[in-house]
This record gives sequence, C-alpha cells and structure tokens, in this order.
Amino acid sequence: MTPDHLTTTRARLYARQRRAEGYAAGATRKPVANGTIARKVVTPRAALRWAVNARWIAVAPAVEAPSADKPRDRWLTRDEAAQLLAACHAPHVRLFVALGLYTAARTGALLSLTWGRVDLARGMINLGDAMGNKNRATVPIPDALRPHLLEARSGATCDFVVSMAVGAWPVSKPDSTQRLGGPGWQA
Repeated sequence: MTPDHLTTTRARLYARQRRAEGYAAGATRKPVANGTIARKVVTPRAALRWAVNARWIAVAPAVEAPSADKPRDRWLTRDEAAQLLAACHAPHVRLFVALGLYTAARTGALLSLTWGRVDLARGMINLGDAMGNKNRATVPIPDALRPHLLEARSGATCDFVVSMAVGAWPVSKPDSTQRLGGPGWQA
C-alpha cells in the first residue's frame, strides 16, 4: 500500500462498509459509531503527516474523516451510585470508587493521592500537581465521603490513600505494588 491509496473516496467507502458490518454484540450486530470509524481513518492520516515531517514522503494525501458523534452525557443516578459502592467488597476498591464519585477526579489523580494532601480537619483534598504546567483541583470533602476516608485513614499503613494495605489487607512493608492498578494488583 502506498500513501496515494489513502483517499477521501476510499475513506468514505470504508466508513460505509464498517457501518454496514457493525460489530458483534452477542448474537446480534450493533452499529459502529462515527468516532470508531474516524479513529481508523485519522491514525494512518497522522502517520502519513509524520512521514512528511520526517521527509520519508513528499506529501500526505488529504483525507476527510467522519465527524465524531456528540459525546453521551450520562450520569449515574443516586441509586446507581449507591449500588456501585455496595458492589465494591474490597476496601481499596470501595475507597477508589467513592473518591471518584464524590470528587470527579481522574484515575491518575486518585492513585497518586497521598494522606499529606487530605486535610480531614479542614475538609479539603488537594489532588496535587499534574504533568507540565497544569495543576489539579483542591476539592471539598463531601459529608458522604468523610466516613470512607476516616475508615481508610485508620487502617492506612502507607502514604497512599488508595492502597491494598487498607482494611482487610494489612501489609508489613507497603510499596508501590500495593497501590490500586500497580504491578501485582488484583481486585
């Protein structure tokens, strides 16, 4: 395949074929979203643009990709959030989910959160510094989150808030492998 094989006509044909094929969802087939199709088209397009910058090819073809669908705005109801928390049996998983629900922080911010940035007396969580020039938010501790934090703090054996060393998993030598999502992590 050469760069001139990637054309708008071929991208449109690919999009029509993918929509017609759909994807397997059990015994049925579901339609493929525009965002999925767009990713499959823009990835080789980006590679060809990189090849132009690297002077491997002279020019990258102009290819249109379908516009992505509007994002879905779906929020958990209070009942769904309560069911999710109730389904978390491991203390570190329950704490992670509670922090996510009540602070809306990203996974990386929650997994790197240390007790030094949780001020239970003032009721604030400093989610810390992110990469580059970005700072993460400082958020209030909602009343519903406080019991989760107090329970975790009473059983904490390391600096990380979300740790497998919380509650039922006391560990004599905490290290990064006990953090949720770290090497050796299991739910």
